[in-house]
Amino acid sequence: MRFWTFLRALVMMRLFSPSGLRRLLLALRRDGVNILALLRVNAEINGDKTAVCDDREEISYRQLAKEVEQLTVIWQEHYRLGPNQRVGVICQSHASLVRAVFSLTSAGADVYLLNPEMQANQLNELVERKGFDLFIADRSWSIISSSDKVVLGYEHSHLPSIEQLLKTKPEKRRRRAKSRMGKVVLLTGGTTGTPKEAGHQPSLFNYVQPFLTLLMKVKLHQYERTYIATPLYHGYGVAVLFMGIVLGKTIFMREKFQTRSACELVRQQQVEVITVVPLMLQKMLAEDGASLQSLSCIVSGGARLHAELAKEVLQKLGPVLYNLYGTSEAGLITVATPDDLRYDPQTIGKPVGGRFKVVNSAGMPVNEGETGQFCVKQSWSQKKGNKQWIETGDIGYRDAKGFYFLCGRTDDLIISGGMNVYPIELEQVLMQHPLVKDVAVIGIDDPLFGQRLKAFIQLERKKSLDQEKLTLWLRSKVAKYQMPKEVEFVDQLPYTAVGKLDKKILK
Repeated sequence: MRFWTFLRALVMMRLFSPSGLRRLLLALRRDGVNILALLRVNAEINGDKTAVCDDREEISYRQLAKEVEQLTVIWQEHYRLGPNQRVGVICQSHASLVRAVFSLTSAGADVYLLNPEMQANQLNELVERKGFDLFIADRSWSIISSSDKVVLGYEHSHLPSIEQLLKTKPEKRRRRAKSRMGKVVLLTGGTTGTPKEAGHQPSLFNYVQPFLTLLMKVKLHQYERTYIATPLYHGYGVAVLFMGIVLGKTIFMREKFQTRSACELVRQQQVEVITVVPLMLQKMLAEDGASLQSLSCIVSGGARLHAELAKEVLQKLGPVLYNLYGTSEAGLITVATPDDLRYDPQTIGKPVGGRFKVVNSAGMPVNEGETGQFCVKQSWSQKKGNKQWIETGDIGYRDAKGFYFLCGRTDDLIISGGMNVYPIELEQVLMQHPLVKDVAVIGIDDPLFGQRLKAFIQLERKKSLDQEKLTLWLRSKVAKYQMPKEVEFVDQLPYTAVGKLDKKILK
């Protein structure tokens, strides 16, 4: 089964031919099972085709493979980087970040993708705990600019940079020392607690099953131009980057997401695939929905997808929306296709592989329609050997047709008068109100019921609504125990840099 799966992946990568297989085998023999081997093959197939285009530059597949190989040797020889060494990468989305991740993992080092929006105290705590051997950073990170262990992405007056290292001509041509592939380590968002680490080996052979399943579902191999609007330091963004490069596609990225420029990029470049979090998609539709007509595939993930947004996309752009659900620890878990979302716009779809179950508080599987925690076990997840179930921390259920639905986080659940109450269910109903633009619901203490719900509501621009009218509208749509005790109207709801609603601030 694995053999045939691998053959199908080779077909998708345009390598299932005598010349393609020869290129792949030669590259694997030279570089080992490594991203550099796939880059080398892609350089031969795609040549001067643009691989990455950012705010500053365009780089071809031939140039990318050459620069990644050059940097890999530099990391190994001059910085003594290899297996079991750690590099913190704290950059926005740009081509030098791509060069850094590919070359550092090829050198064998473990790459920690850090959020550039993190506070100084958070970074200092992480540095003290992990003891990084090197930092790759943007100029804005002056906090570490005095360190002798920092390389900037682009040229600087007195600090070394990737751009500068690439201009350095080696004394004699050296080859990369073979080593195991380094891990890409992601940090969970930390919106509900302390961030946790999740390490993944960026290997086609480890991930061939989810790779192929995602291609079959989303049909990424059919399109040429992909815009990764989500940050590359987020697992969702970097996963699509690896997949796009392996497939030989042209990848567009920008250091910062700005709604208007994002719409212009899609229109001017006739982008076919875009990766977004739902908030980005909502803003782009409001800004200039007409500019998105070239999109054949909108891949949404990383945060909850409201049913009303799914319906709006279907109405304005057609059946182009895919809803992905996964975690930093487990990777991709389910995919909802446009047909799935037409069946029910609230579904997260069906599992893409591995084993998936819903369990109660005692760890026992529940029946269809009953709510419990999602648990996953799959060979490509963080926990190797397929030995342990991963508790996702997410609550939901499966319906009679095998579709899964998300109800929220385990720490979102409240007990009100003995009833289990999930804030997301009230959020989905409130989003149906014509005057509501965005909503967040949390649990608050109540002396009589133990806990009740409180709703934070952002109205459409220049619209007004009060709690009395909203309560009257709600009464026929939700159960009594789901009615909010309080409603607070806000100008804007707090979101993290990766587009997740930050309920810690609301609480």
